[in-house]
Amino acid sequence: MATNGDQPATKQDLELLRSEVNHGHDDLVERIHDSETRLLQAFYSYADTNNKRLTQDGAVTAVLISRVTILEDRVLGLEKRLNMPPQ
Repeated sequence: MATNGDQPATKQDLELLRSEVNHGHDDLVERIHDSETRLLQAFYSYADTNNKRLTQDGAVTAVLISRVTILEDRVLGLEKRLNMPPQ
């Protein structure tokens, strides 16, 4: 008497195995695709946050440069008055 493991595989057995492997492959491809989508969303979110921060830093830098320029103009005016006495 032969046990199940000793019997030769039939075409039906091979076709069943093939369909199970294909179904498993499809599930794996779908999971990989979902993982890629989640990773891309995380990267885009990080990039968007960085862009907002850089834009904000640029605005702060522009304001500081403007304020330093005003101070330099005021100091130059004081230096002119001190170095060039009235005539």
